[in-house]
Amino acid sequence: ESVPDITCADVAQYEPERLLSEPQGTALLLVVSTYEGGTPPDGAKWFCRWVEEASTDFRVGAAVLAEKEVSFGVFGCGNSLYEAHFNVVARRLDRQLSSLGASRLLPLGLGDEDSGQLLQQFKAWSQAAVGALGGSGSSGSGALPRAAAVAGTAGTAQQQQQGGEGSNEDAFKDYDDDDDDYEEEEEGGTGSE
Repeated sequence: ESVPDITCADVAQYEPERLLSEPQGTALLLVVSTYEGGTPPDGAKWFCRWVEEASTDFRVGAAVLAEKEVSFGVFGCGNSLYEAHFNVVARRLDRQLSSLGASRLLPLGLGDEDSGQLLQQFKAWSQAAVGALGGSGSSGSGALPRAAAVAGTAGTAQQQQQGGEGSNEDAFKDYDDDDDDYEEEEEGGTGSE
């Protein structure tokens, strides 16, 4: 059984136009938070702006990603206390990638920091992503994409980019299995909505 070629990148380092030249059958997985006023984090602003503009630009075309058989999944890290802006960046990206013709690999994940279950919600979504890519996750068709580009603002992508080693499934594991460290990071304030 072949394993998909997985590239992990922080969206701040990923040129959005690269979406148009990714190999046929690319799967794009995004993990993104929503900051004050429903805005993306600084490192994701350019990527989000490009996707938004491309999705409404008649010169790009509504089926541009369908032709490349691009599939995607989006997981949002938000806080339901900010009702009007709860995971609005993830919701926009999900809608805009779909309008560009990409097919949804798995349902939109809406992580909620206020629920106290954000880590568990991400684990469930990431297991479904591994399954959808043909790994040992909870679901999947068994058909592997030719290449998978994983882009996000979460620690997982940054950890992998900084030389973390392991299997391709490691790209979808939590950046830290120690819940105490995760809680300390939460107390430092992430600014997510």
